[in-house]
Amino acid sequence: MNEDGVVCIKCLLEKLDPLNILESVKQKVLLIPEEDKVCDAEYQHRLQICSECEHLNVGTCDMCGCFSIYRAALKNMHCPCSEKLW
Repeated sequence: MNEDGVVCIKCLLEKLDPLNILESVKQKVLLIPEEDKVCDAEYQHRLQICSECEHLNVGTCDMCGCFSIYRAALKNMHCPCSEKLW
C-alpha cells in the first residue's frame, strides 16, 4: 500500500497462488457472453501468436497489462502491439 492508501495490485498477486489466478481468469473467460467472444479457432490462433510474442510475460502482455487468455477471447479486442498481430 502506498502513502495514499492505494493497494498495489502486484502486491496482491504476489500473495496469491498462481493456480488460483489462472482459474479466476479462466472463469472470467467463461463468463464472457458468446456474442462477445471470438470462435474457438480464432481464439487458439490469437493465443498461438501471443505465445510467440516477446511481450508475453508470465501470462500477461507487457504492452497492455492484460491476461492474454482473456484479451484474446474478446471480439472487440486486438493485439496491443503497434503491428496489431491479431
